[in-house]
Amino acid sequence: MAFFIQKYAGTLLSKYEHVNAENTLNGNYIIGTLSVDIACLAAVIATLYPALHITSISPALAIRGRITSNHDNVLRYILIGCQIAASLATIIGTTFISLNNNFLITRDMGFNRNNLYVTQVTQKISQNPEDIENLLRQNAAITDITWASNPIVNISNDMRTENHPVNDNERFEYNVLNVSPNFFEFMGLELVEGDYPTETDGESNIGAAYFNVNARNRYNLTTEMSINDNPHGKRPIKGFVNDFNFLPLQYGIQQIGLIVNKQNYFFLYLRFAPDADVAATKKYVETTLNDYDPVYTSISELEVQSFTQQQEQLYDAEKKCVGMYNHIHSHHHNYLSDRYIRHSDVRHPTPPQRDRHTPR
Repeated sequence: MAFFIQKYAGTLLSKYEHVNAENTLNGNYIIGTLSVDIACLAAVIATLYPALHITSISPALAIRGRITSNHDNVLRYILIGCQIAASLATIIGTTFISLNNNFLITRDMGFNRNNLYVTQVTQKISQNPEDIENLLRQNAAITDITWASNPIVNISNDMRTENHPVNDNERFEYNVLNVSPNFFEFMGLELVEGDYPTETDGESNIGAAYFNVNARNRYNLTTEMSINDNPHGKRPIKGFVNDFNFLPLQYGIQQIGLIVNKQNYFFLYLRFAPDADVAATKKYVETTLNDYDPVYTSISELEVQSFTQQQEQLYDAEKKCVGMYNHIHSHHHNYLSDRYIRHSDVRHPTPPQRDRHTPR
């Protein structure tokens, strides 16, 4: 039954690509309060049956061991029905959360995520990107390389708020991701207006700014404007890219500025060949980085991960929900099984055997 309900409801909900749902306790305090209240009410009701059942049994029959099904009442079956309904609801809820997690991980986010791997690097490595690229490109399994200041999908992006490029009375707020000049081609970000950045932009302290379509439409930006976020001078807006998900999906599409200028990048992105030996190629990258800077492997968090692995960390709360529901369902199933066995033993006691030769 749970399977068919999930399949039918999942078909109806599949047409919705984005659901804005808060998954923290503060954002769901009403549901949290109701859950506690319902749990307390269920606990009170569950304790009524043993009390009513025990008080309805004649002490004489209890002493003689003659407890029959005549002492059962409707409350027993109501409680069993509630337990079965709770079990079905748990199975359905767990299935939906699992489907949702799979959707979050596999959905098209607006950039090329195929064979994409990433690792955070040390200060020394970030200061010498050309040396690192020359070393890594010696492995034919690595087809392309780019750099960024943070993960492309990140819940803690740098936020900037400044005056609008033209209207000083309007505040201009956007997320910031500093990237190398080839980041756009590497990620497959389509430029809808303007020109792609050049190596000169990447070597300049001023560089160039690129915004997504969402920011362009919200703040009426044009390629003739410049932003005041740089102490070295105004940074020109050189183009706009299609919207993409740079935040977990529950946050939707927001404004982002991709800044290309001279600086150190602490996230190295690699594209592996489709037929690459992933384990061997990852080992080669980690060994190369460690040979260049032994500090790399001394930091436990630094390792080469697939983009999917990195993305799964953003949905850790959802994964914990699945584990919690599975844990609850397992204990609930064991509880029902134990209650059924003990209930069967009480309701059908073995009658005492009387010796037929014994006089009455």
